[in-house]
Amino acid sequence: MAKAVISNWDANYGWWRVLAPYLAVAVGWLWLENAWLAIGGYHVLIVVLLWMSHRASKGSVPGTLFSGGTTAQVLGLVGILAGVSAVFVAFSDFIVEPSILIPTWLAERGLGGNHVLFAAYYGLVHPFLEEAHYRPLRQAEGEPAWRRRALEVGFAGYHVLVVYGFLRIPFVVSTFVGLWGVMTLWRWMDARTGGGRLPLAFHIVADLAVSSCVLRWMS
Repeated sequence: MAKAVISNWDANYGWWRVLAPYLAVAVGWLWLENAWLAIGGYHVLIVVLLWMSHRASKGSVPGTLFSGGTTAQVLGLVGILAGVSAVFVAFSDFIVEPSILIPTWLAERGLGGNHVLFAAYYGLVHPFLEEAHYRPLRQAEGEPAWRRRALEVGFAGYHVLVVYGFLRIPFVVSTFVGLWGVMTLWRWMDARTGGGRLPLAFHIVADLAVSSCVLRWMS
């Protein structure tokens, strides 16, 4: 009897990977209102799912996360994104709901005296873990189109839960649309370059921009 072929999505616990950030954000951010608990819970789930995939010897741990794309492409992408990020950070006050006193709001969510540590962790650790988390699903060749859409919408949607009530509504909507497009772009980069280095570089710069906003708001 022929051995059943398991899809890359199922081999990597695809639906659990899509749902993981929602579980972490629901408990850590929406219920307990603590940024550290939210991101810590998310990262624990990421590590557990990576371990489960690896232990079962049926899922792919992304060994090509640091390959693909030329050095010139990486530097060019980083340069462009750094310029865009600088403008974003400079005007970041404008996107926040005017009724919110930003330092107080962030401090109430665990980012008081340790906001510098959080910014460093979010900008330098989070993108590596999240790329390891999502990349196997972006590589799921031959999967139904609705699964690809679920991945893109799921990635964009959990960020909406984080920023809703903090950002002005037009920027909440643009967060969803923009991140949907970003996940689609990362999938194209994966396929075009055969590795995850360009999406990883993109992700690092984007998360450092968010970290820079936190530092600016708390200064």
